[in-house]
Amino acid sequence: MVMQIIDFYSSLEMPPTRYEEIFRMLDTGKLRPADAISGTIDLESVNEELEAMADFETVSNRSSKRSRV
Repeated sequence: MVMQIIDFYSSLEMPPTRYEEIFRMLDTGKLRPADAISGTIDLESVNEELEAMADFETVSNRSSKRSRV
């Protein structure tokens, strides 16, 4: 039994001829990219964060420079 079907869209999987569909989903609120953002960092911290990602250390809020949005 299938309870829910979830479709994932990205620019890699969708040709430019279908970008209008993505824009329509953004306009109607069906696609909400902000829901996928858990925090932000300043540009000076990018290298540190990328290195931490390689060690799977970015799941928690380990960096004091990271802010919640």
